[in-house]
Amino acid sequence: MFTPIHTPRLTLRPATMEDADFIQAHFSLPEVLEFLPPEVPNPYPADGANFYLSQIMLPAMEDGTGVEYIIETKDAGTPVGTVMFEAKNEDRTVWRIGFWLAPSHQGKGYVTEASQAAMHWLFNSTPATEVVTGNAATNTASARIQQKNGFLPKGTVVQMPPFRNGDTVAEQWSLPKDHFLALHAGK
Repeated sequence: MFTPIHTPRLTLRPATMEDADFIQAHFSLPEVLEFLPPEVPNPYPADGANFYLSQIMLPAMEDGTGVEYIIETKDAGTPVGTVMFEAKNEDRTVWRIGFWLAPSHQGKGYVTEASQAAMHWLFNSTPATEVVTGNAATNTASARIQQKNGFLPKGTVVQMPPFRNGDTVAEQWSLPKDHFLALHAGK
């Protein structure tokens, strides 16, 4: 069901157990953990990525309720981050998107490029009619990505427990399928 997605600069490929070391190495970095939700353990356990992949994400990929794509640069084939989706309802019409990027590759537009391509795939390959997401109110980089992708602001909520950086305000966003496809037609 999940095949690689190609963009001009990136390849998004479905995660496998072989990606555990890459994920584990980056989830020990404060810059990666800073804006992640509180359900991500901090400090990240020594076997955290193995557990996440084997017990959470790969089973979700198998039953079609989630997918994690590893973002790789096309030029070097280097993994630089991930973009993931999880179904938020039983009929799989509403999905949540999440992403993170290695600090050394931030600021290059990779997440915007990867998430747009992944949402094209999601809206054209699943029953998805809406993608939702949230970010810490102080995470202006993520807010810019949501805006570039066409997400519509839905307001703020109190995030308890707080994000890793201590922020307790989360911005909520929604992206209806028709809105996204109209904005990104031909891309």
